[in-house]
Amino acid sequence: MSLILCPECNKEISDKVKSCPHCGYPFDDISLKNEPQKVEITSINFKPRNPRRIKTIIILILTLIVITAGILTIMFLKKIKREKEIYNTYIDNLKTISGEMLSGAGTAESICHLTAKVWQNTIYEESSYETDKYTQYEEKFTFSEGTWSRYNSDFNVSLSNLYTILR
Repeated sequence: MSLILCPECNKEISDKVKSCPHCGYPFDDISLKNEPQKVEITSINFKPRNPRRIKTIIILILTLIVITAGILTIMFLKKIKREKEIYNTYIDNLKTISGEMLSGAGTAESICHLTAKVWQNTIYEESSYETDKYTQYEEKFTFSEGTWSRYNSDFNVSLSNLYTILR
């Protein structure tokens, strides 16, 4: 014989009794095998929720969604504005650099043409207002304290004169 708990009063009783001696709860063979009893639910009572509280929660959630969407929209618009400013600055810098490059190219072209003229006038001893100061030097003679111009014997001297002045 073993002791079990009465499902009704929770007191210890013998597993051989047909009813609880304390509360009179009847036992049959199924309950003695410790199998769960079959319970039939006749009705369920749910507490109705407060509709005002539900509306408040929904309004709060919608407000948070609208505020979040507004903040994200403002951040997105600021990002677009910042990117547009960066792009415009880039375009302005590009135009400035392009102008400076073209100006530098024009200056380089002028120097190259002048270098070619100095080189040619020194070799062929040709006179030109533009190149004489680089290709000729003055030499004094004693007859009447006069001077005449002579061409440099080496075109490298003329080019050196040119680049010394250009610096």
